[in-house]
Amino acid sequence: MDTPHTVYSVSPSNPGSDVAAETAAALAAASMVFKEVDSAYSLLLLATAKNVMQFAIQYRGSYSDSLSSSVCPFYCSYSGYKDELMWGAAWLLKATDDSNYKNFIQSLGGGDHPDIFNWDNKYAGAYVLLSQQALVNNDNTFDQYKQEAESFICKILPNTPSSSTSYTPGGLMYNYNLPQSNLQHVMAITFLLTTYAKTIRGCTAAAMADGERATVYDSVETLVRPVTLERKK
Repeated sequence: MDTPHTVYSVSPSNPGSDVAAETAAALAAASMVFKEVDSAYSLLLLATAKNVMQFAIQYRGSYSDSLSSSVCPFYCSYSGYKDELMWGAAWLLKATDDSNYKNFIQSLGGGDHPDIFNWDNKYAGAYVLLSQQALVNNDNTFDQYKQEAESFICKILPNTPSSSTSYTPGGLMYNYNLPQSNLQHVMAITFLLTTYAKTIRGCTAAAMADGERATVYDSVETLVRPVTLERKK
């Protein structure tokens, strides 16, 4: 390839809360994967995640502010960095159960109301992840994120009053605003739908008594199942 592979970096004077918090999220998630098979490596990943997240919080700013001439317009951080801060803190909360991350997430307040989940906009993923605190851990201080997660899902499901997503005649989700790279959005959103469905499936019978949650689960299963079956043929 003739494309130059230039390396860029962020620093306290040229912050990148979005890229740092995204890195922290990946490290925290990986630490949970290795926890049972390589505890020393897991602890290293987690310690690094905490340090990188602290950098993201302490030095606020988007990487594309200082690197705009190099990354824009194709890789600008159009959603800002608040979504990545929420995303990174959500993964660290899951990995550590440290209330400091809970308090930080709540200090961020509300966020965007997306109908997309991609490399730039992490709100939907953060909402689905944080909804587990409400659904699984019965922490009602996270109810707003559960509601945001269900609002996102209702924008994706067809034939709902708030649906903002189109589908091809064969049933493939299609975003007319992002036609050049549609499949990345299909796969990312399918992952979120499946994750949310599995979360609800794992809830207690008392939690499943909520008819609205049961309806969302049934709708998600119906939407995702045909895609899975078709790919097995």
